[in-house]
Amino acid sequence: MHSQHQPTHPGSSPAPAPAILTGVILALSLAQPGIGSEQDAPSACLWRVQSSNTTAYIQGSVHLLSDDAYPLPSQVEMAFKASERIVLEMDLAIMTDPEAQLELVIKGMLPEGKTLHDVLSPQTLELAEDCAQDIGLSMVAFKRYKPWMFVMALTSTRLQQLGFSAENGLDWHFYKRAKELEKAIVGLETLDEQLALFESVVEEDQDAFVRQSLEDFATLETDIAGIMEAWTHGDLDALSEALFQNLREYPNIQRILIDDRNAKWMRTLNGMMQSGVTTMVIVGAGHLPGEGGLIAQLRASGYTVEQL
Repeated sequence: MHSQHQPTHPGSSPAPAPAILTGVILALSLAQPGIGSEQDAPSACLWRVQSSNTTAYIQGSVHLLSDDAYPLPSQVEMAFKASERIVLEMDLAIMTDPEAQLELVIKGMLPEGKTLHDVLSPQTLELAEDCAQDIGLSMVAFKRYKPWMFVMALTSTRLQQLGFSAENGLDWHFYKRAKELEKAIVGLETLDEQLALFESVVEEDQDAFVRQSLEDFATLETDIAGIMEAWTHGDLDALSEALFQNLREYPNIQRILIDDRNAKWMRTLNGMMQSGVTTMVIVGAGHLPGEGGLIAQLRASGYTVEQL
């Protein structure tokens, strides 16, 4: 019999919901580095991009990490030190605002009178109940949550049990350091844009969204090692296989969460590559691999791209 713990509530973590969800959906919830051998260079999920007058560093991010992830590789520290501007998926300053936290709570709840039983199929609900019970949670606590908020809360709770936290993720790590050093901080998206993004995911097929997330959730612990090894060494082929093998059945989710955002971000990055300002761009590692990934698109744009 499982003890019943309270779930992580919206707003209890400073991480933006979409950042957590991207990690959840792509199984990008990693433990500690150092799985591969020392000679397997290059050994960082980091690329230097150069135009005629600008250098940028593209760092694949892990949104939730444990303390064991630090210290980071020396080339990552070098990139941060050399950069005048830090670019994140979202400027995390907004997540320290109580009004933003309240907005997240409100937008994460179903309309009055509706519950998850009204929006999910019996099969998906059964899977959800099993996953919640496996980690000592009761579905009663989640009944008013929207599907995307339910996935975030369930998985965040499990990751905390495993020793991971958003506060240890690369996003918050570099945001806090950049703020202390008074480096410029830029967000590629706003909180409202990210919330709308995930609303659109569930509009496509919210039952498939939850089911896919829960299927990944069931193998979370066993998937960590392979994903971690690929991320640690910046192996884009292995990273793509590890992250997207389960998403192939749900092309609309990948299009909304990855492909469309990459296309939008490239327009911003192209402008930054002409600015003369050395920049470190920190985005989820799932945005880097593949033909539509940022690394391939930056190469196709004519920049000199080198893995560090």
